[in-house]
Amino acid sequence: MRNIVLVATVLLAISCLVSSGSAEEVGTYTYVEGRVDSRHGETESAMPVTIGEKVYVGDIIRTKSFSKAEVVFNDRSVLRLAPKTSVLIEEYSINEGLKREKASLKLFRGKIRTIVSKISGPTNFFINTPNASGSVKGSDIVTFYQAARTGILVKEGCLSAYNNLFPDQAVTVRKGDVSFISIDSPPQTPRSYLDVEMQLHEKDTSAPEIKKRRQKELLTTMEGWVVKRDGDVNVRQIGEADWREARLNETLGEGSEIRTKENGNLEIRLDNGNVITLRPNTQLLLTKLRRDPKTNEYESFLEAKFGKLKVVVEKLEGNSKFEVKTPTAVCGIRGTIMYLDVLPTITKAFYEGGGGIITNLISNMVKTVEAGQNSSSDANGNTTDPTDTTNDERNNLDETWGSGEGIEGYSSPDGGTGYDPTDYGTGGTGTTAGTGPAGGN
Repeated sequence: MRNIVLVATVLLAISCLVSSGSAEEVGTYTYVEGRVDSRHGETESAMPVTIGEKVYVGDIIRTKSFSKAEVVFNDRSVLRLAPKTSVLIEEYSINEGLKREKASLKLFRGKIRTIVSKISGPTNFFINTPNASGSVKGSDIVTFYQAARTGILVKEGCLSAYNNLFPDQAVTVRKGDVSFISIDSPPQTPRSYLDVEMQLHEKDTSAPEIKKRRQKELLTTMEGWVVKRDGDVNVRQIGEADWREARLNETLGEGSEIRTKENGNLEIRLDNGNVITLRPNTQLLLTKLRRDPKTNEYESFLEAKFGKLKVVVEKLEGNSKFEVKTPTAVCGIRGTIMYLDVLPTITKAFYEGGGGIITNLISNMVKTVEAGQNSSSDANGNTTDPTDTTNDERNNLDETWGSGEGIEGYSSPDGGTGYDPTDYGTGGTGTTAGTGPAGGN
């Protein structure tokens, strides 16, 4: 009997582990005001959330009175919650190319605003309430459920909706229209919404810029900016669905994605002085950039999907961390220089001027790498013992990265040196050596 109980206990523990580990991370909290909490499924306790925390399929997000929240999903779609709102992330599947395959939200009460990234193909974004269901086509839509009635206001795009009791009587609500669905009747014929209606909904679901700035100051979120660029370099900021050309002196923060094409090179300078340089065919995500204003300790977490990058970091003080996650490893640096060569199945890291730590993501094998050494971590769970970097390897690094700390010496697309002292990021495509967001000193 005791053995049966033991086996049952083990099976239950395994089941819990599988259940908790099966939730897919699909987004990030980018704004939190007041009292906002989340719980995963119906059984877990609700826990307060903060900016930077991840959102998972199965999460129920709840805002209290005088509280708001914003979530940016991995496909760049945005969900904003008004006060006194409860919403379930029913489904959110995203493929390896960060394209949405299907998404479904369930609004239990309150009001949400969804700014849905556009994709080609059939509709795959759904919003449900206790009495209605709707399918969204690339849009900016306010949905609310109050007093047993669903309301839909479409600022951009369109939404097809029906009462669950009358699924064959759907209406299409288009840009500039609003419709209501009572508990026991089909949807009302859409009408043009009034300006005052939209203003009230925007007030309920917006995050005023002054509050964003104040919140950022309290949380001391760090930023970076593009100080040098050359060739084809694209960025995708939070809330942007598509890639676009990077601009000189453009501000980059948490959630910013950067990719260089075959002829693209880029240098990013963080506001604590650390520098990140990208070579051609590289893609990078700035996952977390935080600093403690009292101690100046900081956390910089990046994610490189592929390519070559160089990180120049001041010697870390206290509990500061600087880590780059790749498909196979997490590479930490204590200072001063780390070179990474990232492929889908292997990551090779070189350290100069200071050491670091490499952790394999498959096996959790950890290796400490000293200055002047290198190590590789692969998709089979292997991490090589650190070895001294040879002269040939250093020569190869010199050829790849040039003799300077930045990316000077590149030719701009027009064949010049790429440096123009009059270019302050207003459309030039060459490199520039500005030291701050405005290009000044």
